[in-house]
Amino acid sequence: MKVEMIKSNSLTNGIKDIIDRFGPSALILRNIEADGQEVLFIAHEENIKSSPIKLGKEIFISKEKKSLNNTSKASREVLESVKLALKSLPDSVNSPDEIINNESHTQSEGYANPGTRLTNIHQQNVIEKDLHRLLEDTPISRHLKNLLSSYTNRPSTKSELLSQIELGIINNLPDTKEIKLDSQVHVLTGGYGVGKTSIALKIASQLRSACKDNVSIISFGKNVSTNEAKLRMLSDSLDVPCSFVKSLSELEKLLYLKQSKNIYIIDLEVDCAPEAIPFIRGIYNKVQVHLVTPADASLPSLWANCELDKWESIILTRLDSPLVPWAAIEALSKFKISLSIGSTSSEITSNLVKVTKENISRRLTGYIDDYISPLTGEPLNKESLKVRAIH
Repeated sequence: MKVEMIKSNSLTNGIKDIIDRFGPSALILRNIEADGQEVLFIAHEENIKSSPIKLGKEIFISKEKKSLNNTSKASREVLESVKLALKSLPDSVNSPDEIINNESHTQSEGYANPGTRLTNIHQQNVIEKDLHRLLEDTPISRHLKNLLSSYTNRPSTKSELLSQIELGIINNLPDTKEIKLDSQVHVLTGGYGVGKTSIALKIASQLRSACKDNVSIISFGKNVSTNEAKLRMLSDSLDVPCSFVKSLSELEKLLYLKQSKNIYIIDLEVDCAPEAIPFIRGIYNKVQVHLVTPADASLPSLWANCELDKWESIILTRLDSPLVPWAAIEALSKFKISLSIGSTSSEITSNLVKVTKENISRRLTGYIDDYISPLTGEPLNKESLKVRAIH
């Protein structure tokens, strides 16, 4: 019996190649991944003619060629050869030219149960590969798919897979950043309808209740008049003054920073951010600038906004949504923007909450837990993936 190492670009193609070359009686002893390829160690009868191996080297069990006189003797020798082959196989492949000769192993050495060992390896492959299939079915960026896959390391159970992903997020993403409430100027910006005006009102209201200084909102942009009536009504209900400006010169006149301790929350239209933020920093270099985005944000629009400036933090709205906050994971991992606070309700009177990467990881692992079977790793209920995932 001969043992050989064969490489293939996938497990399926490798098995097909083995069957074509060595027939259905060939035994797969072990398969591992190395350098993006599947490496399979197989055992087959030496009297079967195989085609030349291009991607691997032959591993010989014995250099002696013996004819087997009876079936029982042949079975025993084959079993012992397979045991020796399993004992000699490596845990990883460091070089495609590596040759392993198991003649150095003796019969007195103990052998692990090959059935159990192969089952564990198969289970690792199934769980990890089905995570990849789940991520491919989820409408998220390639960056996120590669990121989450990089956190896994051949898990043998679904629980181990979830733990690896949770630890990957907690260990590699930025920590939550505290918003400095002693700053006199806070700028909030984001796309239309993301909830930045509601966040501005909530921050202003809570600051007004917590300190004796005056807190007011400045709505800045070319289209501020569109929602002026609504904002005035809401600000009056919270007893928070608000102003509306359309030019940088008007904005400068309102920021009386040297004459008072007033705190200003600037509700800034995102289209004006590239020009307005540097201007505001020129007036007050301690300004806190935050990007407001919903937890279910469209990733392409999020990318564009993340690249506009170096944000102090990302403030999440719509945290009451059951969806995975992919926007937060994207901002944390790709753009290194810290989390800070968020809103779980659109109600103006509702409190803001602190958002942490632990919160994010729990929501993500819950999603994976719902859609991968604990036994086979097969994705469950594929038709509903797009309902739960964020587009």
